[in-house]
Amino acid sequence: MLQPLAQVTAEFFDRHANSLEAHEITTSWLLMLWPGQCALIEPMFLWPAPLLPVHKLAGSAATRAMEDWSAEATSSTELVRQLREELIAKLDASGAIHLQIGKTYPYRTRLDTVMDALLVAIKNELDPKGIAAPGNLGFAS
Repeated sequence: MLQPLAQVTAEFFDRHANSLEAHEITTSWLLMLWPGQCALIEPMFLWPAPLLPVHKLAGSAATRAMEDWSAEATSSTELVRQLREELIAKLDASGAIHLQIGKTYPYRTRLDTVMDALLVAIKNELDPKGIAAPGNLGFAS
């Protein structure tokens, strides 16, 4: 299963090479193999943009990071958001299963109505004001 998914990812990056370069976006892959079990592909996008407030908890590395959002950083970040969505859809269509859930990978849209109702009930019970991890798992930001 690794080869077709790697091919989809490589073709995707090749097709968008000009846009990536124009926005100073580089890409990298994390590949992990468990022979006979599964393979993991983690395509990564890296671009110059300010860190989010949560990243300030990283300590001294965060103090060297960009502070202000320039038009270029905003544009590059939006392009990465769009490219991630497109790449996820292409990997989905090729049979990929996402191991990470949260904001980037869809979650609630993949649940049947019973499981989604259970998740909503748990969320409403544990976080009635919707302040814990807004925007995660397909809940509103």
